[in-house]
Parts: sequence; C-alpha cells; structure tokens
Amino acid sequence: MKLKQIHETMIDNERLYFMGRILGSITHNMKTPLMCIGTSIQSLKELINEYSNSIGDSLVTNDDHHDIAKDMEVAADNIYQYLVYLKDLALTLKDQTVSRSISQYNSFTIDDLLKRLNIILNDQLKVYRCTMNSQHNIDGNTIIKGKLISLIQVICNLVINSAEAYENGGTIDFKIDEQNGKVQFIITDCAGGIPKDIKEKLFKELVTNKGKDGTGIGVYSSYQIIKKDFMGDIEVVSEEGIGTTFIISIPNS
Repeated sequence: MKLKQIHETMIDNERLYFMGRILGSITHNMKTPLMCIGTSIQSLKELINEYSNSIGDSLVTNDDHHDIAKDMEVAADNIYQYLVYLKDLALTLKDQTVSRSISQYNSFTIDDLLKRLNIILNDQLKVYRCTMNSQHNIDGNTIIKGKLISLIQVICNLVINSAEAYENGGTIDFKIDEQNGKVQFIITDCAGGIPKDIKEKLFKELVTNKGKDGTGIGVYSSYQIIKKDFMGDIEVVSEEGIGTTFIISIPNS
C-alpha cells in the first residue's frame, strides 16, 4: 500500500511539472497575437483618420472610398482571427488549471483535442528542433469519453519523449485512426529505439534510459492515466538502432 501511495504521489508531482511547463508555453504563445492585435488596431485608427479626412474631398473617388473600406475590413478581420486564437489559448489554459475532481468523466471531440495539442506542442517541438507529421483518418467530431487534460498530458509526454530521444532534431509521426471500435493515437519516431531491458519494464515501474536526467514518471503515469481514466491501453513497439512507436487505444464512445 505504501509503495502505491509513493507512486501516486510521484505521478501527481509529474502532473504539476507538466502543468507548469505547458502554462509557460501557453503564456509565451500569447505575446505574438497581442502584439499583432495592437498593430492592427493602430492600422485601423489610421484608416479611420484617412477616411474621415477624405469626406468632402472632391479628389477622392468612390473607388478610393471602397479601397479604404476594404483595408478597414482586412484590419478588423485580422483582429478577429487573433482574438479567436487567444480564446483557444484561454480555453487551453483553463483545461490545465481545472481540478481533476471536476468533470472527471466528461467528453470531448477529436477536433477539441487537436486544437489544444497544436497550441501546446508548437513551441515545444521547436526547442528540440523537431517537426511533427500528422495524419488523422477519423471524423473530427468523434467523441472521446474522459478528461481532455489527461489525454493531452499523455500525448504530450510521449511526443516530447520522442523529441528528447533525438540528438539533433528529427521527425515525429502522429496518426489518429479507428480500429475495431477503438480510437488509436500512434506516435512514432526514428530516434534509435528503447533498450530491451528498459522496454520490458516500461509500464510496470519507474524506469528511464535518460540517465540522471530522466525520472521514468512520464511513461509510467501515461500508462496509468490511460488504464484508469479511459479504460484503454498503451502498447510500445521499439527496435534498438531504429525507433519507437507508442500506440494508445481508447474505446470509442
């Protein structure tokens, strides 16, 4: 019982570490749209001033008025698009801060998941000089039962593990498919694979092949989350010297 409590405490600590890392990424992502909104507002003010000064000017044609109005429309559209993006960031931020005890067994769509993953992983993958190829052979409206933040954590953990396995950057394949009544999330890298002795214990205990820099919590907690929160499973296929594939299988609601 004591060992189980230690594992649960370590997993909770890993969740907090994950949350801190993701919150940092989200707040960083807010800087660019806020700056662009400011620039667009300044442009809009200049266009309004230009339009105001053109009223009653006989040299200003109807086409000129239409051109100014079109430029105003472009500036307004840019502001709207950046506001929509900030709204998505705010929703993602909320996902990371809501207590696990609240709406533990709610539901979300594949599109909801992808939108949050793109926001969270965009900057993090750049740090590791990695790119992610995505292929989604499933309806975006497909519903998954469970807590969105939990699946985000699992997928991000596995994707970042793959990114860290590369020494000088590389490519990660992320595929979503539907097989035999289950939704599958498949993450593949070509970063050299996992040693056999580590792979055999990967989901059974806290093990790592990252030396002193690894905790082994990420994969272990991911497995526990999928089993307990989604009634699913995780498989790993890995060949030393080549690469690794993680397959997350979750019952289709």
